Amino acid sequence: MDADLRGAWRAKSWEEMASENALAAVMTTPEMMATADLSDERVAAFFARGRELFDRHLRPDLRDGLIVDYGCGAGRLLRAAADDGRACAGIDISPTMIELCRRFVPGADLHVLADGRSGLPDACAAMVYSYAVVQHISRLSAYVAAFDEMCRILAPGGLLKVQVSTDDFRNGFEAPGRAENHETYSMHFPASGESYRRDQDNWNGVCIDHETLVRLLVERGLVFDAWGFHKQKPSRVVWVTAHKP
Repeated sequence: MDADLRGAWRAKSWEEMASENALAAVMTTPEMMATADLSDERVAAFFARGRELFDRHLRPDLRDGLIVDYGCGAGRLLRAAADDGRACAGIDISPTMIELCRRFVPGADLHVLADGRSGLPDACAAMVYSYAVVQHISRLSAYVAAFDEMCRILAPGGLLKVQVSTDDFRNGFEAPGRAENHETYSMHFPASGESYRRDQDNWNGVCIDHETLVRLLVERGLVFDAWGFHKQKPSRVVWVTAHKP
């Protein structure tokens, strides 16, 4: 990731970035950052990438029923679900993103978060997913609120799949390190090497301790299923899946 793009995330809120260049705020590449226009070519590239991500990471786990995208942005992944004829809903903190998503995914049920809650009813979703969202939440309390909402709207029998940031599995899943999460920073204790502090901002958000996240899920009535790396090799970016019995 280009340093200038990371700097933009740190300095501005999600709504500010959405207002300036919504597609680039979601798909932070130099090509998208070069212009804020909504040309057919640029929009097509945006949603082609969304289709690729949806097919690779979410399609294998789809459930019958309402599919909810937590942090839907302009609908990059949500439109892939809608194009497949799925009943879908999107949630985002940015009113600008939601308005753009209405344009791109007109059949979706879309909601702006207010005090951490959407307008969706309890236990309405067969599947809730979140991609490249919670790892940009800068405060632990807001991170917990995000999982509160995702777990609230998930129906019994439903699946939760969320991409998170954690340093605990840098050496693989067999010998994890641990972390201590605080409101604005985390302390990390790797299986080997020295401990270190990691401060949080809009780009380097909460880097969750794996034990803390499993506890959050269990306390909200879910059963933890699995961890999986976003890419094949160990890294900070991990998927967690859980279900509601």
